[in-house]
Amino acid sequence: MKLIQYEVHMKIHIGSRKIVDSEKIIRLRSEINYTTVYFLDGSNILVSTTMGVIAARLPKEAFVRINRQEIINITSISKYEIDKKIDSILLKNNQILTVSRRRREDLRQIISKNNNQVKINQL
Repeated sequence: MKLIQYEVHMKIHIGSRKIVDSEKIIRLRSEINYTTVYFLDGSNILVSTTMGVIAARLPKEAFVRINRQEIINITSISKYEIDKKIDSILLKNNQILTVSRRRREDLRQIISKNNNQVKINQL
C-alpha cells in the first residue's frame, strides 16, 4: 500500500504572540477557553486561544480530532489499538489517548491509509 505524505511545513499562529511550525505540534488539548499545545521536544504551552481557532489554522490533512478535547498530528501516532468498546492511540512520546465512539470510524480509515507507519492491534 502506498504511504501518504502530507505537507505540514506551515507556520501557525497559536496565540500569545507565538508562531510555530505545524510539524512540531504533536497534539492540542482543549481546556474551556484555553488550549494546551504539546510539542515534539516534550514541551507544552497554554494559550488563551480556543482549540477551534487553532484547528482552523492547521493543515487539515495532517491533523485529526479524536474526541471533544483533543486534536492530534497524524504523523505522531505510533500504535492504534482497537477494542470492542474503546479505541486508543499510543503517540510517539508514549502518551495514550482515547478515541471517541463517534470519531473512531473516520480515524480507522485515516489509519488504514497510513498502515505502513502505524501499528494496529485488535484486542
